[in-house]
Amino acid sequence: FALISYACHRYQGVGKNRVVDHLLNRLACEREYVQLHRDTTVQSLLASPLIEDGRIVFQDSPLVRAATHGRILVIDEADKAPVE
Repeated sequence: FALISYACHRYQGVGKNRVVDHLLNRLACEREYVQLHRDTTVQSLLASPLIEDGRIVFQDSPLVRAATHGRILVIDEADKAPVE
């Protein structure tokens, strides 16, 4: 997977995610997906806020779900994440 990402990292819209999804489907692997951006924080990688019945609750993030359930984590736009 890293090879696909590395080989195409400069090109937008060439179907990298579709290739990875197809490969994971062929391998019968479940996946979680997270897209990083300049405002990504450690907290946002661990939990996601959700409004339920007028209350804010936190649900597990794709990273936590992948680790908990043994799924593959697909990280998109890793180059956009802050280095801190």
